[in-house]
Amino acid sequence: MEAYHSHPPFLYGAWSSEKEIPNLLDGNPNTFWKRTENPNQDFDFFLEMKLSHYWDGSAFSPFPISGWEIHACPGKTLPAFKGNILLREAINVDKELRLPEDEILSSFEDTTGKSEHFLIPMPKTKVWERVEEYPKGIYIYTITVKFLQELSANDCISEITTKETHL
Repeated sequence: MEAYHSHPPFLYGAWSSEKEIPNLLDGNPNTFWKRTENPNQDFDFFLEMKLSHYWDGSAFSPFPISGWEIHACPGKTLPAFKGNILLREAINVDKELRLPEDEILSSFEDTTGKSEHFLIPMPKTKVWERVEEYPKGIYIYTITVKFLQELSANDCISEITTKETHL
């Protein structure tokens, strides 16, 4: 777990242009993902972003996350969208043969379609504690996004980042 601080080997998916989804996590504002068709599903894409905890040498401590930010491509704007921050259960896949359960941490929406970036704050309602045993009480922060209308030529998402307060 200590080896994956910036780009963990988590899941991501989209109903169209799935091979371009990693562009949203690569730290390069000049790469992007663009929906090529309207999938008529609950979300256009999802990204597993980061574990809720890290190993501090004696236990698993919560990462000090303040939120997430969605960035438009340079010179473009974000499309109108809605989404959720999910807490995806961390499971030991070597011991459990099942899909993880999801819990909605928060929902967000930007109906303007004119923003260059959009901040999703970490809800203050969730209290994180240190845990002794993996994976109990540990989650994967997961973002789902659904566009609210057909995309224009000016609509573009280049990055989604996790905002951390420094340890």
